[in-house]
Amino acid sequence: GIEGMGKTVISGFEDVTYHAKAAAQRVKEEAIHNRVTDEVKNAFHSVDEGARGMLRSVSDKIEGWCKNQIEINIRRLLKRAPPYLKKKLKDPHMCVCIQEMIDDLVDDIWPEIEEEIIISLRYKFD
Repeated sequence: GIEGMGKTVISGFEDVTYHAKAAAQRVKEEAIHNRVTDEVKNAFHSVDEGARGMLRSVSDKIEGWCKNQIEINIRRLLKRAPPYLKKKLKDPHMCVCIQEMIDDLVDDIWPEIEEEIIISLRYKFD
């Protein structure tokens, strides 16, 4: 009778309680898993952004160094150009006064030409 029904009800209640506790444990574990997953994703994103920033910084520094080295070497070449130009512009049969005028002309205009070349180079770099 009643005693048997009471045991069945208690057994059913214990069964429902057990399943409810198991479900609650699964929900708790899933919530922990999701939180850990989110934290790992956020940490990875943060590390990734930091690494990308460092890479951009290093890349910018290398690019700046390379541009500077190119400019230094071009300036060296430009400094050596006037004697070559003077020689190429002169004819051995010219009178000395014309040869000196060529030298003076190259000396006068070369700094401006050199500066225009450097400005053009910098413009190309940017």
